[in-house]
Amino acid sequence: MANHRWPLPVVLAALALLSAGAGAQDDDDDDDDDEPKDRGALTCSTGLGDVQVRGDLRIATPCQLSGTDVRGDVILFEGGSLTARNARIRGTLEANRADFVDIERSRVDGTVHLQGLVGDESRIERSDLRGTTAITANRSRFVILNNEFRRTVRVVANTGGVSISGNFIDRDLDCLQNQPPPVGVANRVDGGAR
Repeated sequence: MANHRWPLPVVLAALALLSAGAGAQDDDDDDDDDEPKDRGALTCSTGLGDVQVRGDLRIATPCQLSGTDVRGDVILFEGGSLTARNARIRGTLEANRADFVDIERSRVDGTVHLQGLVGDESRIERSDLRGTTAITANRSRFVILNNEFRRTVRVVANTGGVSISGNFIDRDLDCLQNQPPPVGVANRVDGGAR
């Protein structure tokens, strides 16, 4: 049997090439995975365009979404506001003591809970909301116009005034303890209305 002696630098270079190839293989495997990976929470400080957010979006200042696809939840904190046009939120939309929401031609797959909003006016218009929607204890005036709600809509204890018109509500519409009482016309409610 022949005895081969390889110089140490040649052996080290060969090992480096092998490990680089293995790392490249691992990267290729990750690219083939269609499942979105949680990239952690992102904070929106101005606006996002036609991009995909892989994780939750947190909002504590004015934020605009235009054609944005959020693969997690959108959470508004005190001082935050959301303007969304042609956006999709695959998780929930939650706001507590934020300024306002202005949502148009957008889709929310999860529940919507808007509570304690304090801005002059909030709007949800021509949108597709697929989870239960709760609008509670807001000082903002709410305009809810020409939407499709796939679950129950609860409008409770609001003091800024609520207008609900031209909506399709697949389940129930519950309006309780609002001052002034909500106004609106031409809603189709497939469940119960009170």
